Amino acid sequence: MKMNRRKFLQLSSLTLAGGAAAAAGYLTLGDEADTPVVEQVQIPIKALPAALEGFTIAALSDFHLYPLTQLDLIQHLYHFG
Repeated sequence: MKMNRRKFLQLSSLTLAGGAAAAAGYLTLGDEADTPVVEQVQIPIKALPAALEGFTIAALSDFHLYPLTQLDLIQHLYHFG
């Protein structure tokens, strides 16, 4: 099948539209910005002072503020942690 300019532009337009639709679908359905992951990790430390036994440290990281992650979610996580 010989491809002329018109067919090439039609195929390119369909491909671009399909890619845009897939990206929009991911951002709408597959976005994880409002579902943070909470991991609890125990790290053994030799010779830990008794006063620090059971001490908890919260590490909040990897925030990409705007347009997907809103400030109120980060503030909620800060008060949750």
